[in-house]
Amino acid sequence: MKRFVISGETDFPRCFEKPKMIVIDATDPTKPFLAAEMERNSTAVSFAVFDSSLFCSAKGALEIYELSALPMLKTVSVLEGTVGGCTLIVDRSGKHLFLSAWDKGFDVVDFSDPTKPLHISSCGCEYHSDYDEWSDRSGVKPYGIAQMEKHGNFLIAVAMDYNIRKHREALYVYDVHKPERPEIFARISTAPIRTHAMAVSGDYAYAGGYEKILSININHPEEPEIVGEIELKGVCANYFFSREDRLYVSGRLLSSPDGDCFIGVIDVSNPVHPKLIGGTALPTVAGYEITLREDIAYIACAGGLGIVRVRNPERPELLSVFPITRPGVEFWGIEVFHL
Repeated sequence: MKRFVISGETDFPRCFEKPKMIVIDATDPTKPFLAAEMERNSTAVSFAVFDSSLFCSAKGALEIYELSALPMLKTVSVLEGTVGGCTLIVDRSGKHLFLSAWDKGFDVVDFSDPTKPLHISSCGCEYHSDYDEWSDRSGVKPYGIAQMEKHGNFLIAVAMDYNIRKHREALYVYDVHKPERPEIFARISTAPIRTHAMAVSGDYAYAGGYEKILSININHPEEPEIVGEIELKGVCANYFFSREDRLYVSGRLLSSPDGDCFIGVIDVSNPVHPKLIGGTALPTVAGYEITLREDIAYIACAGGLGIVRVRNPERPELLSVFPITRPGVEFWGIEVFHL
């Protein structure tokens, strides 16, 4: 059985003509190679695989593909009108998708019939500004939902604020036990660290941004409470992946002229006092979405796809870099699957 990694080209917030979706054969993590590519009309932002279906949250549409025909990607259906965002979650029921939608909050899609996906609801993130100082920048609002995770009947999400003067960043708890009627259940400010990364481990959510990670108790979801923190000097955390008592961080080094990617491993067995176990810089510019399979981390980066062994968390080992496919683009979104 082979292992594949899928990612997408972007030059966000600009609009690159015909951005590609990239499938990489990473069966040998030291020698990844291009297995397939597909030109698209819009940027593919995030991905998820369920059974033999690939879900792609793109700018303006949700797309569903059949994977069994690789190296071809057969289109099953397209649902127009979704926003496209950093996170795409397949509910364990195998029926619903939760798609982050930036300043619009998130969308819920019923995909019980993959050939006819149905948008059933949305829920916002209390962004009401018709005009914002940065809203003229390619029509993108400066505030919205970034990373999120399903936790029982709740959806935990962080909102990022690129406007450094307004400090609107926050962690949201949404009640989604009725997916057709989601609602905001609680909110807690995460200012001033401009949180973009978020993951849940046990009864705690971890929200990260500029040089700090916050531990937030969500045991009582109606009253989330910040109970601990860890400083990461010189690091901007962009994405998290959690496994058991460890938090895997993808981000960038603020002190590096080129903004080198940073991957770190945090021990969160004591949420009040999280500890950095180890970390390393990668020559792939900023690190975005990260995922793990066994002891190997895969990171979509501005300068390529980084593949890192984290068997020894004190010293993550770079195994290989699959470079960006053409000048002026970055890799965003990542998913790993086997065929």
